Parts: sequence; structure tokens; C-alpha cells
Amino acid sequence: MVLQDALASWRRKLEAAGCPEPDAEARLIAAHVTGLTLGQIPARLSDALGEAAIATANSILARRRRREPLAYILGEVEFFGLRLRCDSRALIPRPETELLVEAALDWLNDHPGALVADVGTGCGCIALAIAANCSSCQVIGIDASQDALALARENAAALDISDHVTFLDGDMLDPLHEQGFSGDVTALVANLPYVSEAEYALAPPELQFEPRDALVAGTTGIEALSRLVALLPSLPALQFCALEIGATQGPQVHELLTVALPGWDIEVRRDYCGSDRLAVAIRPDG
Repeated sequence: MVLQDALASWRRKLEAAGCPEPDAEARLIAAHVTGLTLGQIPARLSDALGEAAIATANSILARRRRREPLAYILGEVEFFGLRLRCDSRALIPRPETELLVEAALDWLNDHPGALVADVGTGCGCIALAIAANCSSCQVIGIDASQDALALARENAAALDISDHVTFLDGDMLDPLHEQGFSGDVTALVANLPYVSEAEYALAPPELQFEPRDALVAGTTGIEALSRLVALLPSLPALQFCALEIGATQGPQVHELLTVALPGWDIEVRRDYCGSDRLAVAIRPDG
């Protein structure tokens, strides 16, 4: 079987299983089993696939047709130019979360030497992307999940940027206070759970494979964000905050930040689809 025919077959199987992006996923599978880059595939469509590559692809397809996320099957994902290990210990990084990193880096570029807290770090994607692109700053990644922290540390070691990132176990800001960092944190980013119970019940089957506690915040979906925002005044040196939010949560989070951080410049920013996705707060004198 040549690659072109294989791609067509894989695409049909993925589409029949209800996978939302069969073309893109077929190409990712092709890259994985052949060792080609996505950019090389169009020029190699007449290449014959070996038996080992076909067997690996069939194994991947069998799992994907059960709607297990492809990122978990392949064991890696690209985020902000970084190749990260990815498995069911933590959420899969989403493209829209790159907007959170961009917002933080925009501010950090003018504030060298900042200490950044990443609350709910998961696989470490945000913390590591910031550390990789801001050599002057130090980043503390916080998570209550030991499994997620283990994955984050593996990613930091694989990227060789462990010197710029520290991962701490605990709830919300507790580790910062317990270990004496709370007075020095100048920037905070967070991608906390913001899915409601009702939204989760209607979610695509892929989400059932991801850690539920990292997705679902509670009945309204605003619970985790509300808890974190209420704690922000306990960081006396804080000058910048960026939070990923749900598509309908902009007004609520804006109000929460306005109450917690009076006088700050607060803005809700949209994602690639035009939905509210970030809440950014900047202290005027920061």
C-alpha cells in the first residue's frame, strides 16, 4: 500500500467513527508511522508503506475509533513550538491556550526577572512555554495532582529547562504561601477547570479520557476561577494576571477581577473563533 492510498483509507475510517478532523488526524498518523514531517508528506504520497508501519497505524486507528484522543495515543503534542509528552495524567494542551502564553510573554518582555506562578499547571505546557521564551524569568508551576506534576517534570527534563521552572504540589496558592514565594510573585497565569456539570454531560466522547477534575469546576463552571480570583489580593507584588475562561464566562470573571483587584486594568479577550477566552488584569503602576 502506498501512502496516498493509506491516507484515504485512514481518513474514511476516522470519518466513519465520528472523529471531527479526519484529514488532519490521518496526516498525523502518517507522520507518526513514517517518521516524515507533515510538510514532507505531500511529496511522498507514492512511497510504499512497510508492514510495521501499517500494523502500527492499524493499532492507532483501533484506539482512535473508540474516540480515545489522538494525542494520548501518539504520546505527544505540539504546544507553542514545544514537543511535549502527553498522556492521561493531565489534560491535552489546546491551541487556544497558546493565547494565554502570548498574553503573558507580551507583559513579561517588559518586565525582566519576573517570578511567574502557573496555577493548575497540568502537563506543564504553559509554564514551560513561558520559561522557554523568557530566559530572564522564573516560573513556578502548581498542581494538586501528583500525576500531572510528574508529567510536567518529565517534560521539563526532556526540554532541558528544569533550571527555569519549579513544580510544587498543592491547592491554588497554598504552596506559594507555605514555601515563602507569595511575596515575590509578580505575574500569575492559570488554566483552571471551567466546564460545568451540564456542559460535561454533553461533551464529545474524547473528554471522557481526560482527567475529569481538570475539566469540571462544578455546577456553574465558575467555581475554580472564583476561588482563585478571591485569593489574588494575598499576593502583594502581583502586577499581571491572565486567566483562561469559558466562552460564556467573560462578564462574570470581569466582575470577579474588578472586585478583587480594584483599580486594575481588566480586559476580556477572544479566541480564534471569536469566543471569550482570556481575562487579563494589569496593575496600572505595574
